[in-house]
Amino acid sequence: MRVIGTDLGINILATVEEFEWKYIDSTGDIAYDLSFKEYREFGAKLVAKNKIKRPKPPTNKPIVPGCEVIVNGRLHRDSYGSGPGLTEKNARRKVNFIKKGRKYPYHVTLLNGGWRGWVTEGSVRRV
Repeated sequence: MRVIGTDLGINILATVEEFEWKYIDSTGDIAYDLSFKEYREFGAKLVAKNKIKRPKPPTNKPIVPGCEVIVNGRLHRDSYGSGPGLTEKNARRKVNFIKKGRKYPYHVTLLNGGWRGWVTEGSVRRV
């Protein structure tokens, strides 16, 4: 039932918890006591299925000689950066040599072994 107390600011759904009544006297008047409990909707709610974002496997495997990489950068004749040449764009290559500490530390080749040149560390990404 809905319990409304206009002067009290009450307007709630409620259930009757207790109800006691009795005759007051010989006049036939009836007195009663009511106890209410606030009613709350219950039941199953339809919940939208959220897609669980699964983390991608880490691609931070080290770049080692013989691994395949994607190259995006300018090729050079040596690991010091002399003789700038062609620029590779999303080229699938193989790492042939690595010279740590150099400006162009990775030497890349075609997948069949044909030499291409030296590139920066930021120019290669492991496949």
